Amino acid sequence: MSESAIQAFKDGRRKISGWGNIYTREYKNGITYQSSYELKFLKYIDDNNLLDKIENGGIVSYFVNDKEYLYYIDFKIKDIDVVFEIKSTYIWNKKEDINILKMEAASKIYKYHLILDNNFDNVINIINGNI
Repeated sequence: MSESAIQAFKDGRRKISGWGNIYTREYKNGITYQSSYELKFLKYIDDNNLLDKIENGGIVSYFVNDKEYLYYIDFKIKDIDVVFEIKSTYIWNKKEDINILKMEAASKIYKYHLILDNNFDNVINIINGNI
């Protein structure tokens, strides 16, 4: 991929639409999701009238064996540096080493929240700034 294309992803001027095995669908308000877990998260947010406070997450670089990769964080609270990564425990554990590298890279920039297995217990408080 060209440097300009990579920079466009980092800047948010370009989105993944069907690259490799990654497919996104649009929920509402231009927010996209990839998995049923992410869809459940968005429906939960929407049911609690907080969808207008959420957007797709940022893009963070991380490195494996000195090679740079881009990590597309699932969701972000608009206008503040708080992000949510939505996963099943199975998927998290399947690539735990890589997931930890991604989490560490994102945590340098954002307040990172990992949501496993649709456990949304603290999400509303996080979005409302109470955690």
